[in-house]
Amino acid sequence: MYLAQLQQLELSQYLPPDELAARQWRQVEQVLWHASRTVPFYRDRLRRAGIRAGRPVSPEQWRAIAPLTREEIQTAGDRLHSTKVPAAHGGSATASTSGSTGKPITVRKTALEQFFWNVFTLREELWHGRDLGGRFAAIRHDPTHRSGAPTKPTRMQDWGPPVGAVYPTGPGAVFDIRATVAEQVEWLRREQPNVLLTFASNMLALARHCRAHDIALPSLRALRTSGDMLHESTRETCREVFGLELADMYSAVETGYIAVQCPDHEHYHVQAENLLLEVVDDAGAPCAPGRPGRVLLTPLLNFAMPLIRYEVGDIAELGPSCPCGRTLPVLTRILGRARDMLLLPSGDRRFPHHNNRKMVNFPAIVQYQLAQVGRERIDFRLVTRRPLTAEEEADLRATVLAGLGHPFDLHLVYLDEIPRTAAGKFEEFRCEYEP
Repeated sequence: MYLAQLQQLELSQYLPPDELAARQWRQVEQVLWHASRTVPFYRDRLRRAGIRAGRPVSPEQWRAIAPLTREEIQTAGDRLHSTKVPAAHGGSATASTSGSTGKPITVRKTALEQFFWNVFTLREELWHGRDLGGRFAAIRHDPTHRSGAPTKPTRMQDWGPPVGAVYPTGPGAVFDIRATVAEQVEWLRREQPNVLLTFASNMLALARHCRAHDIALPSLRALRTSGDMLHESTRETCREVFGLELADMYSAVETGYIAVQCPDHEHYHVQAENLLLEVVDDAGAPCAPGRPGRVLLTPLLNFAMPLIRYEVGDIAELGPSCPCGRTLPVLTRILGRARDMLLLPSGDRRFPHHNNRKMVNFPAIVQYQLAQVGRERIDFRLVTRRPLTAEEEADLRATVLAGLGHPFDLHLVYLDEIPRTAAGKFEEFRCEYEP
């Protein structure tokens, strides 16, 4: 099934742009009709836009649908769930995320959507022509380690699903990102992987550490990043330190793959078979290529919890057609996902994992941001629907500190609003302290 769908994607990525857009729109209409019939939240919303099940949807009607915000997802709850998910889409499960906005939400997804997540993972591997027989290493959150920095990696016989389910691969291993950068580098020296996957901000920290300590990692053949914004300085540093080009991807827990870096250029191809992506200005009008705007996403395959014109909280910029021949839309820049590195009292730095997916366990929280303002002090800035109880505050502190892996002095700071940066970005974690 994976290989059959990959063959379909091989054809669709070269479709004439008008045909690709027409196919997208037909699927958008299916999502809208399904939502209008089976999702309580959307019944009045779509009716006001003039949308009726079985009737064609005009561009004017589409633009009349108000973008879906994370705050609405937080408050709508089960009203966003379909009362009749098509049986062919398989069972459903939930996933939680705070995304790039610090606003925790839970989404419901189907087995069909997970299948396509895996298919797009395979597409990304094939686009970049990696040697699947090599050793794979990922530095990310490893849920098998529940507190502190891990001392042992999680080892796999292959690269894990879906790659290992389709192709013969070399061995794989996962190291927890809560380890310090120095510990990560020492593990990489022992592991000698050929392919490394981690967050962009963590990849930069690894490269800087290797440069500062004159450490070489000669086994590396491919670098992959995801999860936060990739700065050009990160690409330049990795070229200098590792002699390699980065391959980045743009995805979200709630929507799946959004865009994947072109194998021939540094810009990204929107995964148009998976979702409809819009870039709009503050008035809601489409942005021309080269003009940054707000990203709205409409997944085409999630009939358990449709997200229609979902404002993911990122800023991006569309680009012209790609000379590689693929007709998938182009994103030249993606903003709004930058993360700083946490500074430990020892002077080491590491990724600021803070159990972000558990923030949905605190429904009073609308938005949050962690800011390191001192060597031992973290301010947890909160926008809430009501003040947290003493018990909730204690649970929140314990949850965050367990993720950070160090007993920081954690201060809860209640605010009316957490501002974005001048570039329009929201940073879930900020290191505002420099020794």
